[in-house]
Amino acid sequence: MGSGSLLAPFLMMLYPVKTAKVVGTDVFHAALLVSVTGIVHAGSGGVGWRLIPFLLLGSISGVLIGSRIAVFIPARPLRAGLAILLLATGFRML
Repeated sequence: MGSGSLLAPFLMMLYPVKTAKVVGTDVFHAALLVSVTGIVHAGSGGVGWRLIPFLLLGSISGVLIGSRIAVFIPARPLRAGLAILLLATGFRML
Protein backbone atom coordinates (compact mmCIF):
# COMPACT_ATOMS: atom_id res chain seq x y z
CA MET A 1 0.00 0.00 0.00
CA GLY A 2 1.82 3.03 -1.21
CA SER A 3 1.05 6.46 -2.50
CA GLY A 4 -1.29 4.92 -5.08
CA SER A 5 -3.96 4.46 -2.47
CA LEU A 6 -4.12 8.25 -2.21
CA LEU A 7 -2.96 9.41 -5.62
CA ALA A 8 -5.20 7.22 -7.80
CA PRO A 9 -8.54 8.32 -6.28
CA PHE A 10 -7.34 11.93 -6.38
CA LEU A 11 -6.46 11.64 -10.06
CA MET A 12 -9.81 9.99 -10.78
CA MET A 13 -11.64 12.90 -9.17
CA LEU A 14 -9.61 15.55 -11.02
CA TYR A 15 -9.38 13.90 -14.43
CA PRO A 16 -12.37 11.83 -15.56
CA VAL A 17 -10.45 9.28 -17.65
CA LYS A 18 -10.50 5.49 -17.78
CA THR A 19 -9.35 3.68 -14.67
CA ALA A 20 -6.61 1.90 -16.64
CA LYS A 21 -5.06 5.25 -17.61
CA VAL A 22 -5.10 6.47 -14.00
CA VAL A 23 -3.54 3.22 -12.79
CA GLY A 24 -0.88 3.38 -15.50
CA THR A 25 -0.06 6.97 -14.61
CA ASP A 26 0.15 6.09 -10.93
CA VAL A 27 2.37 3.06 -11.57
CA PHE A 28 4.73 5.14 -13.72
CA HIS A 29 4.91 7.84 -11.04
CA ALA A 30 5.54 5.22 -8.36
CA ALA A 31 8.30 3.57 -10.43
CA LEU A 32 10.15 6.88 -10.75
CA LEU A 33 9.64 7.82 -7.12
CA VAL A 34 10.63 4.42 -5.73
CA SER A 35 13.69 4.21 -7.98
CA VAL A 36 15.09 7.53 -6.82
CA THR A 37 14.32 7.00 -3.14
CA GLY A 38 15.63 3.43 -3.29
CA ILE A 39 18.93 4.55 -4.72
CA VAL A 40 19.29 7.27 -2.07
CA HIS A 41 18.32 4.85 0.70
CA ALA A 42 20.78 2.21 -0.53
CA GLY A 43 23.51 4.85 -0.68
CA SER A 44 22.88 5.73 2.94
CA GLY A 45 23.45 2.12 4.01
CA GLY A 46 19.87 1.51 5.13
CA VAL A 47 19.06 -1.51 2.94
CA GLY A 48 18.78 -5.04 4.36
CA TRP A 49 20.14 -6.87 1.30
CA ARG A 50 19.31 -10.31 2.74
CA LEU A 51 15.59 -9.45 2.69
CA ILE A 52 15.43 -8.56 -1.00
CA PRO A 53 14.94 -12.14 -2.32
CA PHE A 54 11.96 -12.61 0.01
CA LEU A 55 10.43 -9.28 -1.02
CA LEU A 56 10.85 -10.18 -4.69
CA LEU A 57 9.34 -13.62 -4.15
CA GLY A 58 6.22 -12.15 -2.55
CA SER A 59 5.93 -9.25 -4.98
CA ILE A 60 6.38 -11.21 -8.18
CA SER A 61 4.04 -14.02 -7.13
CA GLY A 62 1.45 -11.45 -6.01
CA VAL A 63 1.60 -9.64 -9.36
CA LEU A 64 1.32 -12.87 -11.33
CA ILE A 65 -1.61 -14.21 -9.31
CA GLY A 66 -3.38 -10.85 -9.03
CA SER A 67 -3.11 -10.04 -12.73
CA ARG A 68 -4.58 -13.41 -13.67
CA ILE A 69 -7.47 -13.13 -11.19
CA ALA A 70 -8.28 -9.45 -11.82
CA VAL A 71 -9.39 -10.00 -15.43
CA PHE A 72 -12.23 -12.24 -14.20
CA ILE A 73 -13.56 -9.84 -11.57
CA PRO A 74 -15.81 -6.96 -12.67
CA ALA A 75 -14.45 -3.46 -11.93
CA ARG A 76 -17.03 -2.50 -9.31
CA PRO A 77 -16.52 -5.48 -6.95
CA LEU A 78 -12.77 -5.22 -7.48
CA ARG A 79 -12.82 -1.55 -6.40
CA ALA A 80 -15.03 -2.38 -3.43
CA GLY A 81 -12.69 -5.17 -2.36
CA LEU A 82 -9.67 -2.91 -2.63
CA ALA A 83 -11.46 -0.18 -0.66
CA ILE A 84 -12.31 -2.66 2.10
CA LEU A 85 -8.71 -3.89 2.15
CA LEU A 86 -7.40 -0.32 2.43
CA LEU A 87 -9.82 0.50 5.25
CA ALA A 88 -8.94 -2.66 7.13
CA THR A 89 -5.24 -1.94 6.73
CA GLY A 90 -5.73 1.62 7.93
CA PHE A 91 -7.65 0.53 11.00
CA ARG A 92 -5.08 -2.15 11.74
CA MET A 93 -2.31 0.46 11.69
CA LEU A 94 -4.00 2.49 14.40
